[in-house]
Amino acid sequence: MLFMFALICTSIQRGLIIVILAWSGLEVGGTVAATGQVFLLNHSMNVLLGPFFGVVSDKLDRKVSIVIGQGLTALAFLVPLILWSKNIPLTFLILLIIAFFARLGGLVSIGALDGLLQQLNAKDGLRRAAVIANGVRQGFMVAGAGAGGFLIHAFGIPGAFLIASTLSIAVMICIANIEVNKPVLARKSNAAGVIESLVSGIRYMRTTPTLIPLALATSFAFSVGQLGNALLPGFVKIQLEEGSATYGLIDAMWSIGGVLAAFVASFIMFRHHQVRMEYVGLAALGACSMVMALSGTSLAAALTFGLMGLLFSVSKIAADSQLLVNCSERSIGRVRANIRFMTSILGIAIYSAPSFFPSRTSADLFMIWGMVVLAVGLALLLTTKNSIAAESYEKS
Repeated sequence: MLFMFALICTSIQRGLIIVILAWSGLEVGGTVAATGQVFLLNHSMNVLLGPFFGVVSDKLDRKVSIVIGQGLTALAFLVPLILWSKNIPLTFLILLIIAFFARLGGLVSIGALDGLLQQLNAKDGLRRAAVIANGVRQGFMVAGAGAGGFLIHAFGIPGAFLIASTLSIAVMICIANIEVNKPVLARKSNAAGVIESLVSGIRYMRTTPTLIPLALATSFAFSVGQLGNALLPGFVKIQLEEGSATYGLIDAMWSIGGVLAAFVASFIMFRHHQVRMEYVGLAALGACSMVMALSGTSLAAALTFGLMGLLFSVSKIAADSQLLVNCSERSIGRVRANIRFMTSILGIAIYSAPSFFPSRTSADLFMIWGMVVLAVGLALLLTTKNSIAAESYEKS
């Protein structure tokens, strides 16, 4: 119960903070480019630091990693409130520093949360626990993103950051009071041990057949979400010739679809084990991105974007669940970090695409990337075997 409440809190916070940072970047930085710079900082940290913090996450006790990570995040999110109480304006540089430490906390704690889930569940019950946990995680994350705009409007930027900080504190309290019977094995802590662990994490993914396809499915599914963040404002304004109200409605449809996906994915994965939703969902997501490019009305765009949100979440829930079942507990932090590395490489490319291809419209980029994602999804579906059992779970 405590773990599930902690998972709900951290999932809401993850969705919430995406909206808070995006809006804060626009308000403080004054341009859309400033918002992009905040997200590029996050992705750059995933690329440069993520793999090393994945090693740290695997070396430390899972509970300790989560408490440290969430503590960093909670402190970072208190800064805007402190500045507001002293009538000091929030500058863009300070916002970047807040985003840096918040991302640092996330790098430490995210992989550890998955490891703790593995510790708390016996191997024969892990698949069911993983499906439920990832459904909860995805559903509440998109709910948090959907609530972000309302919370900023109601409480202002400092108040919204305070709510995010409070969620981190709640996670720390819950995790600290969880009793874990299964001990965490001691690991090397010197510099050579860190490098060796980093290399072994990459080798483990390469030699475990199910992990690379799951990593690709997760990364490319995320890339479509990043595509929507980057292109939807321009698509609504230029292609649909609509304003901010229509943008808000279409963007909200993604969150609605994502919440519904938590129930859809859980039903399909419990009733139809043989359906590889991580790859089927990814291929369908690519096809919907292509349909989005052809949407000529606000209604069509809203319905398509909602379906994209549903398919994104279905693919993500399925891939995360399979990952938890098929990945060794001792390597989950490094594997998660490597997946974040892949996701961020794609994210940097996505967020940079409008600058590198200024002659291409948002619709063009939706179409081109949709074709890529469709091809990747079909290739993974046709070249991988349905592996529910964790044939390599005991690997280190």
